[in-house]
Amino acid sequence: MHKESALGNEKRDLIFLLGFALALRILLYKWTYLIAIDGTGFYLKPAQYFASGQWMDGLAIGYHPLYPILVASFSKVLGDFELSGQMVSVLFGTLTVIPIYYLARGTFGGWSAFISSLFLAILPRHVAHSADFLSDPTYTFFFISAVWLGWEALRGDDWKILFLAGLATGLAYLTRAEGIGVLLTLGPWLLFRRMHSQGWNYRRNGYACFILLFSFLLVASPYILYLRYYTGAWTISRKPAVDRVVVLIKRKLFFQKPKVAKATEEFDDIIQRLGERGKVPAIGGSRWFRGLASFFKFFVVTCHPLLFVLFIIGLVRRKVPPHWAEREGFLLSIVCLYGLVLYGLSSLSYISHRYFLSLVALCLIWSGRGILELLHWLLQRVSSEKLGKIHITATKGMVLLTVMTVVIILPATIHPQRAEKRGRKEAGLWIKNNSASRPSVCTDMVRVNYYAGGRMIFLGEEKILYPEIVERARREGAEFLVVSNKKIESICPGFFKSRRPEDLEEVFRTDKGGWETIIVYRVLRR
Repeated sequence: MHKESALGNEKRDLIFLLGFALALRILLYKWTYLIAIDGTGFYLKPAQYFASGQWMDGLAIGYHPLYPILVASFSKVLGDFELSGQMVSVLFGTLTVIPIYYLARGTFGGWSAFISSLFLAILPRHVAHSADFLSDPTYTFFFISAVWLGWEALRGDDWKILFLAGLATGLAYLTRAEGIGVLLTLGPWLLFRRMHSQGWNYRRNGYACFILLFSFLLVASPYILYLRYYTGAWTISRKPAVDRVVVLIKRKLFFQKPKVAKATEEFDDIIQRLGERGKVPAIGGSRWFRGLASFFKFFVVTCHPLLFVLFIIGLVRRKVPPHWAEREGFLLSIVCLYGLVLYGLSSLSYISHRYFLSLVALCLIWSGRGILELLHWLLQRVSSEKLGKIHITATKGMVLLTVMTVVIILPATIHPQRAEKRGRKEAGLWIKNNSASRPSVCTDMVRVNYYAGGRMIFLGEEKILYPEIVERARREGAEFLVVSNKKIESICPGFFKSRRPEDLEEVFRTDKGGWETIIVYRVLRR
């Protein structure tokens, strides 16, 4: 089945897969009631700067620029930054089907390609992020494209494919810093590969590495040079988590003592506080075991348990040994590199399902293979006597298993996002419509302030007394105090009993069934 197509030919396969993936992502876009906090906090502002031509201000925020640049470009047509950010995610989340399809087709065949791409189309986390204001779907598209093109370059001798692999790697890096890992993995494979007809040729392989590096730097070097100019040191990112990894590498491998950026020190403080709350594995001998458990938990949940089982089946159980030289060796080295990095983060730092998304997307090619291996095992074990007069062909069995898998996963995919938090958006919009431009809002909810279009005064997450809340709000000129009925009691125990009408006047409340109750108070002056 290596060259077969599920629907007759590649074109039909891709049209169906792209259409199905797009339909699910548009549906989830309609069911995403609030955009992600990272969208409002990290990507919206640089996109606004880039759209207005303030490039240095946009870069100074510190997040990699490609996704905000794409959002800024879309906003020129769509006119709304929130819609533009979500449409960029919808577009690239849908298009990721294409590199997954061709990578799985070249590795395992046409049916595996169709099934793997179908699994990506319905992958709950990928669909959810593809409907949100997040960089993950865009990064995953360029990451998988870079892996696929690099894999194609290793199989043949087409310099154009290799050049495109470098460009895709550079674009992945410009979206998120970890995209550079493809370059670090593909480079050694190119250098030490053996061409079947000519054996090992160090000049040819060295030239291939040069083309890869040149095409990567063609798109990535302006940003790398900017980082050098801004930080005064050679680094790959200003994101605190990435900078911490770079600092550790310089210290452990090169015995350097680089200066730690202020943002990285603040990030370390946050990680320490999370550790005190039990959200990061504690220091000690058990940290690495707890990190391993955390790694597998996040991987399985991001992948979906059923797809994880199929991944293990496709990876371990096979009729034929893996084709290490020209097929799975490179792909598994990518999986190992990113898996080790994520394991390290699981053990030493804060971790999120978003970090696993691109790795899980790559692993779906083995999940697609797992369906074929499972079918082969079932057909071997179930004899015709046990089935009676029922005769199941390999194709029918494959369709049946695939449909069953989709039916099991789909309910987790078509699930509304943040429906219970719609009150935050309503409260923010009420403030925006009932106050002067850029009102001052004291709250612990970033998205309330975003929809209010205001200046946020952070309420905090530590224990605080009622008089301190009122005093801070008045001192910093807050016009409104916005609280969640559930959260405020954990921040300020006894808040509602302590509230005095001469301090705070309730002006708006969301109190609908199934919604989080959000209360807006007007801060009164003495």
